Amino acid sequence: MAQRPTIQEDDTKHAVRITEVLDVAPIDMIYSLGKDFISTFPDALVPPSLKARAIDFKIHWVSETGETTYSQLTSGLRIAPTDTFETCPPLDIVLIGAHNFGYTPNDSELRFVRKSWEMSSAFLTICAGVEVPLQAGLLEGKTVTGPRFLLNELRRNGPKSNWVEKRWVRDGKLWTSGALLNGADLMHNFTSYYWGGGDDTIGALISKMGGWPNRDVEYKDVPWKDRACHTGNPVQQSASQHDVVLKTCQACPESMGDGDLDWGTHGPLMRDDKGEEDGQWGGDDDDGDDDNEGEGEKEEEDGVYFEE
Repeated sequence: MAQRPTIQEDDTKHAVRITEVLDVAPIDMIYSLGKDFISTFPDALVPPSLKARAIDFKIHWVSETGETTYSQLTSGLRIAPTDTFETCPPLDIVLIGAHNFGYTPNDSELRFVRKSWEMSSAFLTICAGVEVPLQAGLLEGKTVTGPRFLLNELRRNGPKSNWVEKRWVRDGKLWTSGALLNGADLMHNFTSYYWGGGDDTIGALISKMGGWPNRDVEYKDVPWKDRACHTGNPVQQSASQHDVVLKTCQACPESMGDGDLDWGTHGPLMRDDKGEEDGQWGGDDDDGDDDNEGEGEKEEEDGVYFEE
C-alpha cells in the first residue's frame, strides 16, 4: 500500500501557496464531457450517439513535490497531486488558478509553466492566475484580462500586454478570465468552441443540463460606478447613470483599519439626481434629514444601493 502523502508544516506566513476552490472548479466542466462521467448517464438523458462523442482524457494535478505533499485549497480542502514537474507528461490543456496574496511563484514553478506553455494546445488562466504566465514572461504582445479590481496593477506590471476589461478573452491558444466565477463563463465558451457548436453536440447538451453561465463578456450586467476615495483620487471604472463617491477605498487601507470596506461607515454617498449642477449629495446631511427619503424603490430599480 502506498504511503499516504503528508503536509509539510511551515510556520512562515504565506509560505504555502493556497488556491481558491472556485478558481480551479471549472476543470469539472471539462471532466463532465469525459467518457468516465458521461457513461454514468442513462440513455434517456444522454443518447448513445452523444455518449460516443464523449472525450477520452486524463486529468493531472501537478505540483513541485507531487503526491508527497497535499496542495492546499481554500475552505479547508486539499488535493493530492498526481504528478511532479518532472513526471508530468505533456499537457494538451493547462489551467492555472490564482495563488494567495503574498506568495511568489519560485523559479521551478515558472520553468514548468514555460514548458507547459510551449507544449500545450490551450492555456487557460482564471482570476489572478494570469499573474503566473505574466511573471513567466509569456504575455508580451498578448491581449489578456484579469480581475477588474487588479487591472490597473496588472497594466503596470505587464505594460507590454493589452489588458482589457472583459469577463474573458481569447488570444490564440491563451484564454484568460476575470475573477473567480468568471472562469465558468470562460470554460463554457472554451468547451463550446471545441466540443459545442450545435444543439446536437455533447458540449451543448451537458452545458444546458448543468446550467452553465454565459454572461455578457463586456460586464454589461455588472456595471462598476465611477468612484473616488477620501483623498480625491478617482478610481475610474465603467460609466454609469449614477456617480458614487466613497469616503475611503481599498487603495487607502490605513484609513480603514483592517483594510475592508465598512459600507455602513464609509459610504457610498449618492449624488441627488435632482440636485444643483455643483452637486448635492443624498444620505444624511448636516440637518439630519434624509434627502433620499421616499426614493428607495427607484434607487433599487436603478441597481444602486446605499446605507445611512
